[in-house]
Amino acid sequence: MEAQNIYTKKMALFSYIASVEDDSMIDKLLQLINPSDNTTKKKNDATIKLSAAQKSAIDKGLKDIEDGNIIPYKQAREELKKRMPTYFK
Repeated sequence: MEAQNIYTKKMALFSYIASVEDDSMIDKLLQLINPSDNTTKKKNDATIKLSAAQKSAIDKGLKDIEDGNIIPYKQAREELKKRMPTYFK
């Protein structure tokens, strides 16, 4: 009896997944199956997909931090004020 119950549940699940047309729902289902997948990140229950270029830029930024290629926040803010004074009124 137990094997048939599992089979019935699996068939219901397969049927549901096959009927899903919403891409975001597919992403959520995939996240359930493989939560360590790095192609999607959660933020406030919304799924954010990162492009290869975005991932590369993030990796480059993290490498810069590791290598000490950073400037203090106050210095960066002052440089931005000089370049874009209209945003700092």
